[in-house]
Amino acid sequence: MALFGVAKRKKKSQKVGSKNLGTVVVSVPVGETQPNVQNGAIEGLAPFAVIENTNTPTEPKQNNTDPVEKTKKPNVSGLQNLRELRKNTKEVKYFNLNGELSKLLGKIERKPKHSVVITLDAPPGSGKTRVLFQALDMCADAGLHSVFASLEEHPESGLFQEKEELYIKPQNIDYITPIDDLPPTYKEFLDTIKNFDVIAIDSWNKVFENYKGIDFDNDLRKALDGKIIITIFQRTQNGQMRGGSRAAFDGDIILEVNAKPSFKDSYVVARKNRYQNIPLDEIGYNFYRKESFNPKVDSELKEIPENSSLMI
Repeated sequence: MALFGVAKRKKKSQKVGSKNLGTVVVSVPVGETQPNVQNGAIEGLAPFAVIENTNTPTEPKQNNTDPVEKTKKPNVSGLQNLRELRKNTKEVKYFNLNGELSKLLGKIERKPKHSVVITLDAPPGSGKTRVLFQALDMCADAGLHSVFASLEEHPESGLFQEKEELYIKPQNIDYITPIDDLPPTYKEFLDTIKNFDVIAIDSWNKVFENYKGIDFDNDLRKALDGKIIITIFQRTQNGQMRGGSRAAFDGDIILEVNAKPSFKDSYVVARKNRYQNIPLDEIGYNFYRKESFNPKVDSELKEIPENSSLMI
């Protein structure tokens, strides 16, 4: 009888011996003819009974990987590796911003080097300046002092005062210092704004046109440490941001107004936000109602839950 490649034949009065033929052991009576093995198969067994020779010696695997040879640390003046850098790194600090608008912005750090830049662009008349006033009020709530270069609306104009009454709380007016004109040189401008926690500019293209050759990233963001810089950009007729073609990419948070036929339904979204882990198309801010909401889901404006995670 053949059972999974094992053949057994016995006679009651005879001793039985065994012969190891690889992985299959065939028991045969002593003195009888050994089974005929051809091409690994035993004659008389089922066709699938194949003897596999497991006794074939195998060669040890060769390790072709060369041993790691550590190189000498490059000695470049002014450069540190991560271990050296972290020895002197201070604890990361964050601005204590709260409220509905802060949910759109996320948890913003106070950078030890350079500053956090928030840009806002939209078609004319879509509400950019209103959003900026609300951002200044949010910063004042956190005890931050702001300088506001209001270059589109004079601080003594009715337009400016109307927005001030709508969006700045009475207890916060001491935290906001407006300027209505630019000094003769960019250095003087920089020397003025560097004394404040928050710099707001409406609009950057006025600064760009007044001081020829300045670069938004190198001459503003990298020129100041630990600030929040909020700038409004005007759009050209083809929809591009004025004030330098690179400016659209240099912000940490790039906001735009999604303008609707009704002003009350317009809202702000982020095209880019390094401090937000909510998908950007799932959080917006309606500046008329002063509410954050999910424009992808909510047909009606609803608050983002307070326990939403905002850090990345």
